[in-house]
Amino acid sequence: MKLERLLSIIIILLNRRKVQAKDLAEQFEVSIRTIYRDIDSLNAAGIPIVTYQGTNGGIGLSEGYRLDRNLLTNDELATIVTALRSISTSYGKEQNQRLVEKINSVVLPAHEEEFQHKTNRVLIDYSPWEGIERLRPKLQLLDEAIDSCVLVYFTYSNAEGEVSKRIVEPHMLRLKGRQWYL
Repeated sequence: MKLERLLSIIIILLNRRKVQAKDLAEQFEVSIRTIYRDIDSLNAAGIPIVTYQGTNGGIGLSEGYRLDRNLLTNDELATIVTALRSISTSYGKEQNQRLVEKINSVVLPAHEEEFQHKTNRVLIDYSPWEGIERLRPKLQLLDEAIDSCVLVYFTYSNAEGEVSKRIVEPHMLRLKGRQWYL
């Protein structure tokens, strides 16, 4: 998921002085172009990322930049965890669980019980009653197609039951009213 990838890129850049885009692309199994779009998104969000040209070039954070633990309040972190857990009911990825664990790790022990209460009081379950397991492989393929910018071929059935063959260039997956749209 893009959110986890963005947060992971920030953590990597905080821990390393410089990293090459191709290394990030390999690590996250996306294209170099996707990494540069992620860098643009992070810059737009106010994270001062710079690129260094040349043989020893790469991507890094501006000198002296540090991510403040107080950047997000516990309430904001709890909202993110709740959203990730809710999304995972229909679009669960193992990365979502790792991100939840990372967020849990930054909560101070004195606030842990209150934080757990806030993250466990609401869960929005988007999964269909008949289960999501038959959809997961298809959603993963579509997600990979979006990341890789490749065309997708499938059989489409409209509301009247008419069937047609489609070739599309997917840009987004949307869950609306318990139905997935591409």
